Amino acid sequence: MVTMHGLIFRAAFLIVNIVGCGLTNADQVAGSHSGDHKINSSDVVQREQTVLEPIIIKGRPDPEGSSYALPNIGTATKTDTPIMETPFSVKVVPGQVLRDQQVIRLDQALQNVSGINQEVSNAGLADGITLRGFQVFPFRDGFRFEDQNSNGRRDMANIERVEVLKGPGSILYGQAEPGGIINMVTKKPLSTPLHKIEQQFGSFDFYRTTLDSTAPLGAGFSYRFNLAHENAGSFRDFVQGERIFIAPVLRWDISPRTQINLEFDYLQGKNTPDYGIPADGNRPLDVPRSRYFGEPFNRAKYDDMVVGLNWSHAFNDNWRIRHRFNTEILRSEVINVTTPFSGPVLSDDRRSVRRQLEDLRNARNESYYTVVDLTGHFEAWGVKHRILMGGDYYREDTRWGFVEESEDELEFNALNIINPIYQTGGPPPIDPSRDFPGDDIDETEDWFGLYLQDQMTLPYHFHVLAGFRYDSIRSREFERGESTGEPRDDALTPRAGLLWRPIPVLSLYGSYTENYSGSNGLARQGGKLPPESAQQWEVGIKSELLNGKFLATIAYYDLTKQNVATPDPINPFFSRTVGELAVRGIEFDMQGELLPGWRLIGAYAYTPFAKIIQDQTLILDDEDNVIGTGAGNTGQRFDDVPRHNARLWTTYEIQKGMLYGLRLGGGVNAVSKRQANLENTAQAPGYAVVNLMAGYKYKFNNATLHFQLNAQNIFDKHYFVSTSGLRFMPGTPRSILGSVSIVF
Repeated sequence: MVTMHGLIFRAAFLIVNIVGCGLTNADQVAGSHSGDHKINSSDVVQREQTVLEPIIIKGRPDPEGSSYALPNIGTATKTDTPIMETPFSVKVVPGQVLRDQQVIRLDQALQNVSGINQEVSNAGLADGITLRGFQVFPFRDGFRFEDQNSNGRRDMANIERVEVLKGPGSILYGQAEPGGIINMVTKKPLSTPLHKIEQQFGSFDFYRTTLDSTAPLGAGFSYRFNLAHENAGSFRDFVQGERIFIAPVLRWDISPRTQINLEFDYLQGKNTPDYGIPADGNRPLDVPRSRYFGEPFNRAKYDDMVVGLNWSHAFNDNWRIRHRFNTEILRSEVINVTTPFSGPVLSDDRRSVRRQLEDLRNARNESYYTVVDLTGHFEAWGVKHRILMGGDYYREDTRWGFVEESEDELEFNALNIINPIYQTGGPPPIDPSRDFPGDDIDETEDWFGLYLQDQMTLPYHFHVLAGFRYDSIRSREFERGESTGEPRDDALTPRAGLLWRPIPVLSLYGSYTENYSGSNGLARQGGKLPPESAQQWEVGIKSELLNGKFLATIAYYDLTKQNVATPDPINPFFSRTVGELAVRGIEFDMQGELLPGWRLIGAYAYTPFAKIIQDQTLILDDEDNVIGTGAGNTGQRFDDVPRHNARLWTTYEIQKGMLYGLRLGGGVNAVSKRQANLENTAQAPGYAVVNLMAGYKYKFNNATLHFQLNAQNIFDKHYFVSTSGLRFMPGTPRSILGSVSIVF
């Protein structure tokens, strides 16, 4: 594995030298004569290394991209709106934060955002993220990823920043959960050359090589190429993974008003499914955090490809049209996964853990997305309008197979707690009698939407946002070769907000938003579940201080969701609905630069109310016939939603003198007790972990060397980062992550 790693590093270095020295010099000369290549504000923000003298752009206080606070956000409104004029709670995690914390996975970046919690998702094989109590799926440049399968979690190698809209966002994005929109904004080609090679190394045999290269190619063309190769062990026994990720982008500036981008992402890898540590009563089982309750033969593979084409054209200074097309093709394979039972797992003598074997075979997911947006600015009767109108179409085809048998037939060898003995050979063969083509589920969903939004600037510093969306969804399912029908759903959802900015440093706002999630999975008894819907009220205060270098937001929200899908207790491959859930809380976010070189980002969420308002369970006889109904988990608290969740991270970079370029930082992440299941029969204890970092950069000629060391959980706290179905995922012990990079 290390040999492959070294070869990729050398190849990446050779590519950069060829591109940087061969293409760039000639194209710079050509560009200087043609006048086609200019530095714009977006290029300047993304620069990580000084090539030209700094150009200060109004509204962009840090042209080198080292700011902890960015003034504008596009995710909340699909327009480049200042955060201080957006009547919703939003937050941006900038690129400098990602670099300071050496972020390589999405959930690490989101720890800087209030209301975010991590959860075990598909045995750790997919991004598991909850926002304001509800699981959300990530977006990339406005395109939703399907993370329900084992896609290996998103790679951050080509991500410039992460933008978060809290609360419902389906009015602009269609199929979205009401907790919010998490949008990963990718790195774009620059009109000036920039090349970076980085080698990371850390505890538990972690090695990662990344390459980031961009430059103009002449004739209006420019490119950006990102590559990452990773080998990783784990503090968990038998858990390991390997992946490779490539993301080329080609941009063509046809004219100053017209651009076309062609994008490609490819992620391929393999890793070990890990369901964590089972419960013992109301707490995690008291075993070493390294203890693995699967088998060494457990494995998962994934192959994920994304192709995108987008273009934009400005008719004039006021009107612009944008079109994006994306397709994602995901193939995954999870075979012979041995896991603890999600119910009672201890044997009668409390010496062994009962386990089950799940033969989850190939899954294939194809999604297609296209959207057209028209934005315009005009003024009428003293009111300034910023109009957004658009339409989108989303199609998803999913096929996955499973083995449906009774619990006894699936039971695997129990694992001794004190002296575990694992199988030395390969996985047991799949019984051909249990593997037949009809034992699959095919799902197809077509989602069409139209939306209109108007942002109005009124006298006396008032800002009003109003909009609505129409959705039409058709779903088709084939269970075991038989059609379950083609239900069709239609919905009209509104959105409105009012913001008052009496002085430049202060804004007060309130908003109301509805959410529609469309189809909701399959019921074990057959057919589709009723669609999910949600409503949210929110009020808040925003402040922008120190000439825009520091931002802070405090918000109160009340979010209610109906027809929430949860795993069916009899067969978790199907779902049932919980009647109504509600979550209310207060969130505080801050970020920016307090003094030259002193930056911080922090978040705190207080969630006193996160309960099941209405639930209903079916009472079945021995033959699974319904004989009555019960109140279910009505009144219980959501699982994995802490009452308190806080994060503070700060760095200081020495500005002059002999130690110029030295950067020191650290932070703390604290989470209170959480429920481990909807029945509230077990809890994960609270925790607080402390992290530190040190970095140094040294400039020579036209290059800059960066050295950085991050230490995680320096007091070696034994804690559990998330829970799922009475299984607890332990957090990483004390560990280090170092990096060496060169930027030129």
